[in-house]
Amino acid sequence: MSAIRSFSSLLVPLAALLAAAPAPAQPRGDVFAPGEIVVVRGLSDGAPALGATTITRQDLWTFDRLNLEQAANLAPGVNSQFDSNGRRNESDIFVRGFGRWQVPLLIDGVRIYLPADNRLDFTRFLTADVSEIQIRKGHASVIDGPGAVGGLINLVSRKPTEGFETEARIGLNFGNDIHTQGWNSYGMVGTRQETFYAMASISHVSRDPWNLSSDYRPTAASMQQGGTRLNSGSEDLRVNLKFGLTPNQTDEYAINYTAQMGEKGGLLNVYNNPQVPPNSFWRWPRWDVQSLTLHTHTAIGGASYVKSKFY
Repeated sequence: MSAIRSFSSLLVPLAALLAAAPAPAQPRGDVFAPGEIVVVRGLSDGAPALGATTITRQDLWTFDRLNLEQAANLAPGVNSQFDSNGRRNESDIFVRGFGRWQVPLLIDGVRIYLPADNRLDFTRFLTADVSEIQIRKGHASVIDGPGAVGGLINLVSRKPTEGFETEARIGLNFGNDIHTQGWNSYGMVGTRQETFYAMASISHVSRDPWNLSSDYRPTAASMQQGGTRLNSGSEDLRVNLKFGLTPNQTDEYAINYTAQMGEKGGLLNVYNNPQVPPNSFWRWPRWDVQSLTLHTHTAIGGASYVKSKFY
């Protein structure tokens, strides 16, 4: 009898807790909505799909995450790591254990592919102009493309919120010797009017080769002498141009151009000269990805709409 009474006493506080649960957050005005992937679970309108995490622009700013590889670690069940091969000097992201061959990458809802083996280097994708990062864990619609066995990652660009809007910032990275070993910058200008909006942004991250320990002693046959680590530097530039028409409260038509341009080297084996294997002296003078898309959202009646992407 006492057990039944104790259980009953919990019902009122539990009901009050559920009633006081916050409503789903309202969409932010700086999010490029046509580039979002929206999956509802059917229990309530607008509720996100199960197993989904969104990293907001505020999160990226608060934790100073300059690229996707750094930002992904903010999501539970997601981690990034340096590729085990090492020679390509690239990183991979794992969503609940699934890597880049099972978790595709999208920019504004458009799938990103690379020729040959599709080995994406997530460090190359900058996040200064990203409004949010959507991560689906295990549940992804086939509408968004094939191969999403373990989920997907979608970078959603931002759009202006004011009649005239500008933003600029710069950051410096210092090494142990107090010398600059890299820098990053971001600039944006945009306008949002009643029937249209336009925006242009550019971001840049430069990393100088990092210094080796003073205790490092090269072998007689080593290509790597002291000082800086060969092929460890990189440079990335991202440009986003956007123009959209908003003829009414429900419809939106936007042209979006994104260019990700990078340069990097592959880390060298410090023990052998010549290199083993012999083809391991690699550099990527151009690591470029570009996309041009047309997004449309047209309401049909009060409860239906047509959403399309041309790219």
